[in-house]
Amino acid sequence: MIWIAIMGLLWLSCFGFYAVSEKQIVKTRKSRYTFLANFPNHTKLAAGIFLFVAMFLLRTQFSSSISFVALWVFLSPVLFIFILKINNLIGRL
Repeated sequence: MIWIAIMGLLWLSCFGFYAVSEKQIVKTRKSRYTFLANFPNHTKLAAGIFLFVAMFLLRTQFSSSISFVALWVFLSPVLFIFILKINNLIGRL
């Protein structure tokens, strides 16, 4: 159950940072997630808190130093998907 929560928090944090990025914020204002674009600083703060909570949950499973590495291992595929989405390459796969 903790692993589902970790992956969900990582996904939410990446989506929050993605929604208010410079390239995406114009599209976000036109979508159903307009409330994220109205408060970009709050969105970034919430996304950072989600990353911190995911790190804490990983720390309950591993030690402190290994949980930091595990965070980036689990975050890498999620970031890769968002990079493909930003560059409009997902539809081409």
